Amino acid sequence: MESSKEILTPIANSKKLITSIAYRDSIKIEKISSYEADELIKANNHLISDLKYKPFFYKKLYSIGKAAFIMLARRAEEGKVPAALFVHLLREYDKQ
Repeated sequence: MESSKEILTPIANSKKLITSIAYRDSIKIEKISSYEADELIKANNHLISDLKYKPFFYKKLYSIGKAAFIMLARRAEEGKVPAALFVHLLREYDKQ
């Protein structure tokens, strides 16, 4: 029977495992229920200029998380054209 060290050593040295762990650590995993997502979108409906773009906002909400989404929405409300600024902030946040 193999020892746990013999089993785990090749796995620990695997580049695929290291890159997947590094990738997983860089993602902010935050569970958002569909109800929470609907409520957040509804609360920020004034920042959505055209309702056909709602899927874009849902996608961004799930990718960046609730806290960042709310922070960017509040920041966009301070601008001259809040809806356009919100879209810009959401796009730029993913690039960081």
